[in-house]
Amino acid sequence: MVVTGDIIALAAVIGLVLIEIIPEKPQRITWGIMLLILGLVPVLFMMNWIAIDIFSYPLTGFVAMFIAIVAGEMLFTEGLKEANIALKILSTIMGLVIIIVTSIPWLGDFNAISFQLPSYSPVIDFAIYLVAGILTIIGGFKASA
Repeated sequence: MVVTGDIIALAAVIGLVLIEIIPEKPQRITWGIMLLILGLVPVLFMMNWIAIDIFSYPLTGFVAMFIAIVAGEMLFTEGLKEANIALKILSTIMGLVIIIVTSIPWLGDFNAISFQLPSYSPVIDFAIYLVAGILTIIGGFKASA
């Protein structure tokens, strides 16, 4: 039986493969849009505006966290190349924050590290994804073709 989460995960994996073959500028914009989706969809679900929760399915949650980590790495490296100092600092810090808040809980779940982050509301993660998505899209439009 095919579950909605499996279809979403398969579409995300196919999308991730396709993203890697497009040029850098649209690639960055696409990663930014995916971060926006990771931040916006759960918020809309919590407000009962939509009926799908991307983190309720195990495979979809895994793909979502993978997207967040890769997009955070892209935001971090993009921030290091940025000419505008304010945008450089903000992008670099947001990229690091995404990598940390996404990877530490995973590593703790697999007992790869012996500590965890203090518990906090998932809304904070979603807000971080929204801000980082906007920063990645801005960086994508400023990137050379």
